[in-house]
Amino acid sequence: MAKIREKLAPLFEISEIGIVPLKPQGTLIAFASFIINGWFYCGGIGIHCDAASRGYRLTYPTKMLKNNQSVPLFHPINKSVANQIHAAVTAEWERLISN
Repeated sequence: MAKIREKLAPLFEISEIGIVPLKPQGTLIAFASFIINGWFYCGGIGIHCDAASRGYRLTYPTKMLKNNQSVPLFHPINKSVANQIHAAVTAEWERLISN
C-alpha cells in the first residue's frame, strides 16, 4: 500500500489556495484552504509562525469530543504529500505578505 501512495504523490495537485490572515494569536497567523485534484476541498488549516526555525508549520483541524478527546478530521498521511501541501501553502502566504 505504501508503494501505491508514493506513486500517487506526483499526481497530487493543489489549487485554489485561499489564505485568511489573522491578528496573531500566539503562533497562529492565518488559516488556509485549498482544493486537491480539483475535487476535494480542505479548509481550516492553521498556519503558524515558528520563531525558532524562522519557518512555518501547518496544523490540521480536529474535533473535540465530550470526553475531551481530540480526533483529527483530516491530515496528510504521506510525507511527500505533506511536503507538497506545506510548500504550496507557505509559498502562497509569502506571496500574500510580500504585496
